[in-house]
Amino acid sequence: MTIESMGEISEIVSAITEKGKELQQNIHTDFKASNMQKSDLSSIVAQGRNFDFSNLRNSDFSSSDLRNGSFRFCNLSEVNFNKANLSGSKITKSELKGATFDGAILDNVDFRMSSFYGVSFEDLTLNGVNFDFSGLRHTSFRNATLINVSLRTDLKKATFDGAQMDKLTYAVLKAYKAEVSKVVVR
Repeated sequence: MTIESMGEISEIVSAITEKGKELQQNIHTDFKASNMQKSDLSSIVAQGRNFDFSNLRNSDFSSSDLRNGSFRFCNLSEVNFNKANLSGSKITKSELKGATFDGAILDNVDFRMSSFYGVSFEDLTLNGVNFDFSGLRHTSFRNATLINVSLRTDLKKATFDGAQMDKLTYAVLKAYKAEVSKVVVR
């Protein structure tokens, strides 16, 4: 009678496990001012999480869901953001030297006033991304697609060879003295 009224124990355990995973994903942990150097944070779901003022140097966020996250005043040097979803995130006034973004989703990301020395955005699609007043020395946008990207900063040392972009982004590149001879305007 008990089994008939409650069901199989394996079904109950499965339902509890699924509910626990759902609750765990909905917890809004605040990682503000954390020292998490060299942390393995790959494949995590951290939507809307606050990492402001944190040291995340050499950490791995590959394949993570970081949508609408906040990474202000962070050390993100050599962080792996490969295949991460950073849509809507604010990564401002942060150090990103040597960070990687291969296959990352970069829609409406705010990168204002950050340093990207030597970072590659090659072959990526950047849609509505803001790089205003950022350091882009030796940063590569080779073969990237730039749509409505704001780049009000020194662009003389950034590479845009083979990049495709809208007319407005192209006009900004020209105004800020970027090398645009190998750019495709669509």
